[in-house]
Amino acid sequence: MDITPYVAIPKNTNESDEDIELSFSQQRLWFLAKLEGNSCYYNIPRAWRLSGKLNKHALFRAIEEIIERHSVLRTRFVERDGIPYQSIDQHEQFNIQVEGISEDLLHKNVRKRQSLLLT
Repeated sequence: MDITPYVAIPKNTNESDEDIELSFSQQRLWFLAKLEGNSCYYNIPRAWRLSGKLNKHALFRAIEEIIERHSVLRTRFVERDGIPYQSIDQHEQFNIQVEGISEDLLHKNVRKRQSLLLT
């Protein structure tokens, strides 16, 4: 499907060179990161099982657009004089790794995760 004739919705961005203070929720995350150190508590890895023909170019382009449009996906915390601020990075190219998995291994992993949920 060619989506080039569609017009993109304009971006609403707060990106600037000025320091952006953290919201209350962001302050809480920053504090917990300082208290506990680096952790993956707020990272949610995902894997999808897709069937049929996959248009990788369209999928990667859609993900690129989402990251470009939503600055929160490019935001990190920086400290200056002990005070945390938001730093919104410029969008850069990235790689997505696509891996195939055998049906046997897939079912084995699903059963393992289901058993963990039930215990």
